[in-house]
Amino acid sequence: GNFALLEQGRLDEAISHFRAAINLEPSLADAHSQLGTALYRQGRREEGVLQLETATRLKPSYAPAHFNLGVALQNQGRSDDAIAQFREALRWRPDYAEAHNGLGVALETKGRIDEGLGHLEEAVRLKPDLATAHCNLGLALVIKGRRSEAISHFTQALKLRPNYPEAERQLRALAQ
Repeated sequence: GNFALLEQGRLDEAISHFRAAINLEPSLADAHSQLGTALYRQGRREEGVLQLETATRLKPSYAPAHFNLGVALQNQGRSDDAIAQFREALRWRPDYAEAHNGLGVALETKGRIDEGLGHLEEAVRLKPDLATAHCNLGLALVIKGRRSEAISHFTQALKLRPNYPEAERQLRALAQ
C-alpha cells in the first residue's frame, strides 16, 4: 500500500508509512529506498539522497535502490555518480531495463553517445513497452544522424504513452 501511495503522488502519506516501517525495522532497505524516492519527489533532495544511500548500504545487492539513487544523482547533474549507481544496479540485475535506460541517458550526457546508445537499445530489447527508453533511444539516434530510426522510436513512445510531450516535440522537429 505504501508504494501505491507513492505512485499516486500522495507523498505525505507515503512518507509517513515509510517512516513508520523504518521505525519498526530500521534495516528495511526497501523502505529506505521508497522513502528516499518520496522525499526526493517532494523536493527534499538531500534528505532523499541520504535515504537512498542508506538503502544501498543496508542491502548492497538491492538493484532498485541503486537505480533510484542513480536517477536522483542524474537529476542533480552528478552524471559520474549516477553512472556508478546505474552500473551497480546492473551488476546485481543485468536485465533491469530501467537501469539500462538511466545509464544510457547518463552516458549520453557525458558525451559517450555510442556507449549510451548500446544501453538504450538494450533497455528497449528487454522491455519493449518502456516508452521513456524508446524516446531516449530516439534522442540518441537523432544525435547519430539516424533520423528514420529515431522517428520510429518516437512514434513507438507515443503509441505506448499518448501525449508524451518530449516524443511529440521531437517528431515535430524532425518533420520540419
